This record gives sequence, structure tokens and C-alpha cells, in this order.
Amino acid sequence: MTHRLGIAFLMISLAPCAFGLWGVLTDSGRRRFDEMAGIIPLAALVLGSLMALAGAGLVLLGPRKKIEQAGFEVMPPSSSNDRRGA
Repeated sequence: MTHRLGIAFLMISLAPCAFGLWGVLTDSGRRRFDEMAGIIPLAALVLGSLMALAGAGLVLLGPRKKIEQAGFEVMPPSSSNDRRGA
């Protein structure tokens, strides 16, 4: 479930990111949103980027959840988990 939600977040985040990039980086976007109105595409870019990061996190979290649901323990590698010397 988290995998599909993450993909949906990534796909939906494309629109505000594209709008924000157009409004911030192009001459026509800067002319259309001048002065204080320039905050609109900038805010869209920031929110779209945050949504993309959340989507990427959910996509990466999806396989980990499936492993845990299967009954296996997921532990990050560290020296305290190394049992070869014991």
C-alpha cells in the first residue's frame, strides 16, 4: 500500500514542481508572477518538492514493510549487530 501511495505522491508532485520551475526560472513566468505574486510559484515548487520527497520515502519504505510483515526482522547494519565474533 505504501508503495502505491508513494508512486501517486511522486506523480502528483510533478505538476506543482513544473509550475514552480516555470514561474521561477523562465522569463514569461517571472513576468506573469512579478513582485509579491512571485511567491505563488516558489511556494508551489517548495510544496511539490516536499511531496516528492515524501513519495520517494514511501516508495523506499514499501519493501521494508513487506519484509517485516512476512515475519523477518529488519535491522540496520551496525557493529552491535555483528555476531561473527561471538
